[in-house]
Amino acid sequence: MSLLVNIYSGKKQLVKAKVCQNILLLAKGLRFSAPLKKNEGLLLASKKEDLAAIDMFFVFFSIDVLWLDKNKKIMHIVRNVKPFTPYVAPPKKAQYILECQANSTGKLKIKDKLSFVIHQ
Repeated sequence: MSLLVNIYSGKKQLVKAKVCQNILLLAKGLRFSAPLKKNEGLLLASKKEDLAAIDMFFVFFSIDVLWLDKNKKIMHIVRNVKPFTPYVAPPKKAQYILECQANSTGKLKIKDKLSFVIHQ
């Protein structure tokens, strides 16, 4: 069973995201997945700030990508990343990467803080 987490921006729920923490799920990401629905996402999570680049190989739909630091503050945003984009990276490593439906993060900006709790 997949671990799901609700992610909030202020008091408003942004997405319900599937959590990827182990190396296999982190490597798979959204490859060969159905397109994300409204308010659906994928959260790549690490125990420390060591997540960096993503690629879109075998992802057949566009997404918005948010990189978050250890305090869950947005440190980098790339919107409308196209399928098969070979490399997208923030200026520094992150602890979390949130992948959302394309064009769904327009109201968010750098330094906004998101809130969520990952229950083990």
